[in-house]
Amino acid sequence: MKAMQLLPENTGENVGEAADFAVLWAHMKNSLQDYFKNHEVQAGYTRTVAYHTHKFIHALRRQPEFSLQLDRAKSRPRHEHPWQRQRFAFDNAMEAEMVTVYGEQSTPLHSYDGPAGIIYVLDGELTVGRYTEISNEISACSGISKLNCKKVNRYRFSQGTLIDAISAPVVEMQANAERCIFLNIHLIDLPDHPHYFYYPSYISSEKRQFFTRRVAAEW
Repeated sequence: MKAMQLLPENTGENVGEAADFAVLWAHMKNSLQDYFKNHEVQAGYTRTVAYHTHKFIHALRRQPEFSLQLDRAKSRPRHEHPWQRQRFAFDNAMEAEMVTVYGEQSTPLHSYDGPAGIIYVLDGELTVGRYTEISNEISACSGISKLNCKKVNRYRFSQGTLIDAISAPVVEMQANAERCIFLNIHLIDLPDHPHYFYYPSYISSEKRQFFTRRVAAEW
């Protein structure tokens, strides 16, 4: 298995520190995989994921270069896309990114990046809407489906949440102020079973249900 790769500015000051990161990374990845495999009895696995995530993020925050990356994200000019992403760690099963979203418009409706993952707010406040998909509303061969809003939550600084591809696989995100910066740490899709799609939609006045067509995602 390919080892975790930290981008050059996040390698730490010594070999022992890099090894500690690798151990924390492995614990977090294993707990996410256990959570996804046992999604019908999630409570205990959710606590385990949260525990390992907080330990990993605590270690990240001690790194001066990671703090510089966060400061750059806070001051970076607005891009034409509804989000900006910077990957800082990965292996062949999981990756971690720093993501910036903005307040004047939400992201497109999209499925989460992989089978399961973590959103953890580093700066600002984030609204996350979650939707379930009802497939084949029109006919058995149609690509059109309906999305039902399951819940909408707000997450503030140092708050996080688990997202998976089963319980509420379609999400929409928006900052509650000018911008919100969060970590997106997620398992990577298998090539033969991708989870990631966009959902360009007709938005009704009720904003509780959407008719949409699932399309393959491209960043």
